[in-house]
Amino acid sequence: MRRYFVLFALLLSCSTFRRSEKINIVIPEESFKAGIELFERGKYNEAIKKFKEVLYVTGYGDLANKSQYYLSLSYFKLKDYDQAILEFRTLLENYTGLGDTLKASALLYLARAYNEKYKNLYLDISEIDMGLYYAQRLKGMGIFSDSADKVISEILYKKATKLLLEADVYMKLKVDRSWTLYLEEFLRLYPNDPRVDSVKALLNSQ
Repeated sequence: MRRYFVLFALLLSCSTFRRSEKINIVIPEESFKAGIELFERGKYNEAIKKFKEVLYVTGYGDLANKSQYYLSLSYFKLKDYDQAILEFRTLLENYTGLGDTLKASALLYLARAYNEKYKNLYLDISEIDMGLYYAQRLKGMGIFSDSADKVISEILYKKATKLLLEADVYMKLKVDRSWTLYLEEFLRLYPNDPRVDSVKALLNSQ
């Protein structure tokens, strides 16, 4: 008799648990639609949760590709460039069947993320070259070429400015040979920079 009582108690507890426990059933298409609506309203953190729901359920496929793209773009909109870079690279390197437009857009935002990440030119900006790499890949696709050129131009300007800042440090320290070397390197690497004439004039004045 005691065994029947224990079994009854177990069944009762299970049924009680099921009634009180809220079961969240994810329908990928609905989660994606909700994510897009939140994204368009600028609620990027909430949108990220919805896109992740899709990825947890579907794994791979067209809907997963789009969810991963918008997940990445949401981080970009939040200016979380490190996470955006990670997510866009995940999309490009691990997801298959990407359409050309989606792939091109991901490359563009990857290049932009590297560009936006490095704004303080007094710090190490060596990784900004990855922005050039992805922008060049984009140009190779022949899609969004004007946007790729814009990113390339901005990155090259930053790299050129970095050299001028380094030259300025040695100039203030009065280490003449060092700052002239930096300016000469600037002229060699960035002959089309709008500051070339000023740099030449400065070197000729020595």
